[in-house]
Order: sequence, then C-alpha cells, then structure tokens
Amino acid sequence: MNGSVLKIPVKHFYLIFVLMLSVSIMSTYAQGDPEQKILFDKFYNKPGPPSSLRSIINKFSLGVSSGYGRTTYKDDLRGFALMQKRDSTLLLFNSNSNTSNDEISKTYLSWLNFVPVAHNVPIDRANNDFLVNSDTANIGYNASARGIPLNFTLHYSFDRYRVGLGASFEFHKINTFKPISYRDSLQSYASPVSKATFKRYFLMLGGRVYSYYDYSLIVDAQLGILKLGKNFNNSIIKKGIYFNLGTSIERKFSEYFTAFIRPSYEIKSFTTKLPDNLSVPHKQSAFFVNVGVYLKLPELPKCKIKNCQIQINHTHGGGRNWRSRMHAFYKKQNPHYGENYPKLLRYKRKNKNKVNPF
Repeated sequence: MNGSVLKIPVKHFYLIFVLMLSVSIMSTYAQGDPEQKILFDKFYNKPGPPSSLRSIINKFSLGVSSGYGRTTYKDDLRGFALMQKRDSTLLLFNSNSNTSNDEISKTYLSWLNFVPVAHNVPIDRANNDFLVNSDTANIGYNASARGIPLNFTLHYSFDRYRVGLGASFEFHKINTFKPISYRDSLQSYASPVSKATFKRYFLMLGGRVYSYYDYSLIVDAQLGILKLGKNFNNSIIKKGIYFNLGTSIERKFSEYFTAFIRPSYEIKSFTTKLPDNLSVPHKQSAFFVNVGVYLKLPELPKCKIKNCQIQINHTHGGGRNWRSRMHAFYKKQNPHYGENYPKLLRYKRKNKNKVNPF
C-alpha cells in the first residue's frame, strides 16, 4: 500500500463540497453577517410575522342572531282590590278605600300602561257587582307574549373567556291577561298595548366550559337596559336593569366562521305609577332560543395571486404570509395542511353504492 494514492469517487467529492459550502453559509449567517442573512432569508423564503393590527382585530367576533322568545307577564296587585261590574267592566282601586257607602271615590280602568281614572263609582250590590280584596285573597293577572328578537353583538376573546357588548331589537306581541284566581267571577282583559318594539343595550361576559373537536359549550350572561318602545307611556313607567343568562352550543366551521344556538332565560320588570303615589309592579320573565353566527377577520390577508391554488398558509417572497384562496369563508382550513377534501370520495354518501367510485 506504500506509495498508493487514495482515490475518491467524483460523486462523493461533489457531496463533500456541497456539505462544506452549506456549513460555511450557516456559520456566516450565525455570526450575523447582514448581507449573508438577507441572501439566506430570500433563499429559504422565511415568512415574517402577521400584521399586528390584523392580529388584534382577529380577537374580535361580530355576532348576528335571531330566534323566538316567550315572555310571561305577572302583575303584583298586593295593596289593591278589584271590582267586576255586571257589564264586565273591571276596576282597580286602593284596598284602603271606604266601600261602606256603596261607592268608591277613585278607581283605575287599567294598570299596565295608560291609567284612566273613574271617580265616585257606585257599587251595585243588587246586581251582584263582585268585589275582592288582596288583604283576604290572592289576586292578580298573568299574560303571555311572544317575540322575535334580532341581536347584534361584538365581543373580544382571550384564552377561553370573552367580554363584549351588544344591542337587541324585539318585535313583541302581548296576549290577553287572565286572572290567577276567581276565574268564574273575574273577566280577562285585553292589554292596552298589543304590540311593541323592545330595544336592549347590554354588556356581556362569558367563557368556554367544554370543547369537543369543533364543538364548544359556552356559558355567558348579559346585563343591560330595556326600552319598551313608543307604544308604552314611558312617563309613568319606571324600569330597571335586566339580566339574561344563557348557554351556547357553538360549531366552528373555519377560523373565522362559527354557528351557534343559544337558549337563555331573562329576568326583568317594570313598575307602572298610578295617582296618589300608588304603583303596580310587573314581572317580565322570558325564555329565548336564538340561532346565529359569529364572524371575524382572519389574521392573514387572502393571497394576492388570483390563480394561486395553494391550500395552506404560504409565502410568495418578500417575507409576507398569505391565506389560501382555495376554501370558502365557512369552510375549515388547517393552516399547516390543506383540507379542501378531508373526506375521501369512496366514503361519501353519494358514492356508497358505487362499485368503483374512482
């Protein structure tokens, strides 16, 4: 073996040369040579961070929903008495009124909205005018109402929590009021307001309590004010805040499109002021079922090349990331691999009876 020359195959020589060149480039880049760093970034097309503004906006979700609501009205007539006239006229009066002279000095023909007053109303006992006092009996009236709400919300998400605000418009229809006792002697009466448009302005707070694949269970609450609309005499009505507690089942279709269904229970009330410093409280508990969607702006803009068919988040040079153009806004798209056709054709229902679906 003395005097022999070590022979290296040509293909091995090229491989060693390429490896040495790569190590040299990586070493120069690691040492912080600006020119080599620029060349390295261009060669490998290293993406830059997403726009900070879009990243912030991406945390906000715009919600739109509608559905059906059922409201129960309950009048609290403690401290009052009722008289049912033979001609079916229903009168409300103070339980402390003196009726020994077969006459009531002041009565009210309505106590929900408008409050017309009748003075010196005679009691015709011979014709069986019916009187009942809340001191000795449980008196009151209930009514049901139906409504169609239209809700708009905007919330900010962080971790599993969300906080936001919203507005709601409800088209409301009130049914006939019926007595809760003495139904054989007391008549039902039609509400002086049959239709109304309610407006709500509220704050919302909630959080995700459970997740299963693309499904999530959200518990949230709304706290706000209620406006009864122009059909109510707001000069004699005193309102408070309302509270709404709901549970949403959400289905995520894509990074910026989510559908949900939200059943909820709402507690609210108002008070009608009568003359002589009297008032009648009204409870308005309600149950709603809303169906809607959440939309939000994605972090990355849609790819600028119209005929681009890349299915994942990608770059086209210049160090900027782009979102794929190949899927609809409501379709899930994993940013790391394409999901336009996540289910093979052979497993689709429309091909289940085909011998050779391909």
